[in-house]
Amino acid sequence: MAQNITVSNNYIVLDDEGTNGLEVFPKTSIYQESSDEFLIRVDSRSKIKSIAFSQVGTWFTAADGLTAFTEATLRVFLQTNTGL
Repeated sequence: MAQNITVSNNYIVLDDEGTNGLEVFPKTSIYQESSDEFLIRVDSRSKIKSIAFSQVGTWFTAADGLTAFTEATLRVFLQTNTGL
């Protein structure tokens, strides 16, 4: 099983191979970038999920682990599937 980020109904679902369990964010979540990572949070005061740019290639578009995200494809995915 691979780390994967998918969309299920109105939610973004992150599965990091059991480290933190499933993390679920509504598609209205906030997506931001710092100088070296993507940040996802439900609102300005909520817990942050961060994915370092250097680790993006370890996240996949499905549980089968066949198609890894790139920095560009994860950026587009987050821009498309969050409230920005």
